[in-house]
Amino acid sequence: MTAKKTAPRKRAPRREPDLDAVLEAAVECLLENGERGFRIEQIIERTGISRSSLYLHFTDRDGLVEVASLEIFFREVVGNIDRTIAAMESVTTVEQARAVVRPLVDAIALQSESTRWNRVMVLAASHYRSSLERRLAEMQTEINDRLAASFQRWVDLGFLVDGVDPREAASFIQAN
Repeated sequence: MTAKKTAPRKRAPRREPDLDAVLEAAVECLLENGERGFRIEQIIERTGISRSSLYLHFTDRDGLVEVASLEIFFREVVGNIDRTIAAMESVTTVEQARAVVRPLVDAIALQSESTRWNRVMVLAASHYRSSLERRLAEMQTEINDRLAASFQRWVDLGFLVDGVDPREAASFIQAN
């Protein structure tokens, strides 16, 4: 007796995972549950990505947490920096510069507690994760360059006292 030959099964077409949706789901889960409550299963449920694809693209749970943490940090910092630069770029007189500085200082001082804790978490995590440290350094350099250019404009317009280095002023803003 010979076995019946069956036609090969048709495979479902491969579907590329939507990595933006995965990142967004990871950000939401991290904000909702924190790192300790972050579960890969939630990401799989929300996005439909397979476990193997998730690990292929993010290496492991820590890799996904790292990327999501950096995204949260980046969104908060870039939002603040974009508003700062927009305010600085709109200034054409010393009086306007003075009027802009106080709200900027207040905005820095009044950052939400979650923003400050996320910054602490990302900085602490970068100490143990070299890839996160590298990406964070690249991001900080990019932001510092943008801020320094805005401060340089203020130097050129005579809004800052002599001796103020635009890069140092930009670093000071980021440090707070």
